[in-house]
Amino acid sequence: MLPEHLQHAAEAELGETAERRSASLAELKQLVAENSSSAGLAPAGAIKALLAATADTGLTTEEVLLQHLCARKFNVAKAFEALSLRAAFLQEYPDLSKDVAGSEFLQVYGRGLVRVLPGTDAAGRRIISIRPSNMTEVPVDPLLIRWQVFVMSRLARDPAFQVHGVVLVGNFDSVKLTDAKFMAGQLRHGRLRLMMHYIRSCAPARIGGIFIVNQPKFIGIVWGLMSLFMGSKIRKRVRFLGNNLQVGFMA
Repeated sequence: MLPEHLQHAAEAELGETAERRSASLAELKQLVAENSSSAGLAPAGAIKALLAATADTGLTTEEVLLQHLCARKFNVAKAFEALSLRAAFLQEYPDLSKDVAGSEFLQVYGRGLVRVLPGTDAAGRRIISIRPSNMTEVPVDPLLIRWQVFVMSRLARDPAFQVHGVVLVGNFDSVKLTDAKFMAGQLRHGRLRLMMHYIRSCAPARIGGIFIVNQPKFIGIVWGLMSLFMGSKIRKRVRFLGNNLQVGFMA
């Protein structure tokens, strides 16, 4: 049961009510059961394998399904699509589902490439900070993608995250032209695309906005490529702020 303040927010932001939650869970469970014997977006049995793996981390089936329902505002068809794509992704890339801890965690977090900030923005959304200038030190290899999968799965356990979602802040301070060319190369080789695909289509998360700050004049080199791999809905949520940080995404 959600705390009272989150119940109001869930109804306002997601259209969630006790009745809709119950009906949507039942419908999504039925779709999952059908996937056990027939292939769709995910190979037959892939969703069952995903649910078994998450059960090993202490999550129930209902909790996992609810994460995806919240991320898609209780649109059962879209929630099932995201769940199926997540299951297919982790079946195709099983090594990317391994937890990240200890020295591996610090290898990414300690260098400041990707960080989850401790607070929220004014709308209660969690903030993930990305500093592309550090990407040449931590290339988009399997560890970085594993880190992103791991962090998103942990954030999704928080009811407030399920209700309010997350914003991404790309800080391009100190980015040089060589860094931009490196990022373009990562996109062409598919590694950055793979990470973007997981965040956009598979992760149980609502992306409330993408804010680009301190961007250089040559940002178009990277943005022109990145925008090709974003849905129109996500592209509309991208804002270029320059060095004007007096905006509503910070609490």
